[in-house]
Amino acid sequence: MDAKLIEGVRCMNQIGAWETYGKDAVAVVSKGSPGNYDDNPTVMEYKAKGYKLVDSNMFGQGNETGEILIFVKKGE
Repeated sequence: MDAKLIEGVRCMNQIGAWETYGKDAVAVVSKGSPGNYDDNPTVMEYKAKGYKLVDSNMFGQGNETGEILIFVKKGE
């Protein structure tokens, strides 16, 4: 998928995350098939930074898929 299109999808999800979870929410692109979040490198990275995963939204089709992962700071 086109990088501009993916960034547009991420931005739309970022705005929605702010409306739902507050301005500390972060929308991050995680490419590839959705799967077990326990071993997802993006989830592990953000957990190490003090965030928790609160939502996800798939995008793409066929072999070009991914997710927008929504994180918020733990305790918020």
